[in-house]
Amino acid sequence: MSTVRDAMRMLSAAAAYGLEGVAKYIDYPIETLAARWNGIGPERMSEAKRKKLDKWLKLYRPACFIHDQDFAESDGTRGGFIAANDRLERNCLIIADDRYDAWYDLRRFFARRGGRLVADACRIAGWEAWQDAHTARIANTNTNP
Repeated sequence: MSTVRDAMRMLSAAAAYGLEGVAKYIDYPIETLAARWNGIGPERMSEAKRKKLDKWLKLYRPACFIHDQDFAESDGTRGGFIAANDRLERNCLIIADDRYDAWYDLRRFFARRGGRLVADACRIAGWEAWQDAHTARIANTNTNP
């Protein structure tokens, strides 16, 4: 869980980059978005490790913020999982291209590769978390009608 201030920064950065998914979440209460945002990395990972990932992968934080929001609204299906991770990859590439706009800049190549690796890690290791998020969402819906 993050602070409201951090969530506001992430939402603002995601909007400034023009990331996919921002329009869906722009009108959500910021407290809701903050509660869903745990930084980069799965919920089951220790906070210390997630803080390290946040530091190492800070370029992609706005894309991961949107990804956490997508996970919080998990439908539990393989199609939804694929769509969320594909959007994460596209958003990471948008950020990389914005940061390093010259096509010949090697930093752009490495930033784009890093974004693909972030999305690939989620594709490989995120299915259980996607299902857990769906189960938690359904349980929350059933207890808070």
